[in-house]
Amino acid sequence: MEHSEWLAETTGGDSARTIAKKSGVPDRTVLNQTEKGKFSAENVIKIATGYGKSPVRALVDTDYLDEQWAETVDPITALRQVSEEDLADEVLRRMKLPGTHEEFDTPVDELDARRAAKSNGRGIYPTPDVLPEGYVADSTDTEPEMGDDDYNDGP
Repeated sequence: MEHSEWLAETTGGDSARTIAKKSGVPDRTVLNQTEKGKFSAENVIKIATGYGKSPVRALVDTDYLDEQWAETVDPITALRQVSEEDLADEVLRRMKLPGTHEEFDTPVDELDARRAAKSNGRGIYPTPDVLPEGYVADSTDTEPEMGDDDYNDGP
């Protein structure tokens, strides 16, 4: 949508002075950007907010933001806004869905055997080269002895 068209729809054709008062954008800036036919993203947000409109919708309408981002909810942000009770209810609802959780319908021994087969019998990691460094055992044969720099016999 053209910025001038967006501005007319959003403000109902108000004057530059009225737009400036409602949005906090200086009159001269409103006039300059109206003449150029292009408002900065910051001013689109200020004008939309000043007129009680959604700044996200305004950014989409003026082609500063792709429509997909206006429709997408950030899942982590959404989860943090949900109460513990609602989150627990949703987890319980998902657990009760039929046929989606083999862990609840399969004997523990069978699950253990499946997991061992997937990991080649080496625990949860399929190959030794993907072990996280913090969990790799030291394969040296010697332990520090009294007098060594690494020796510590307690407090």
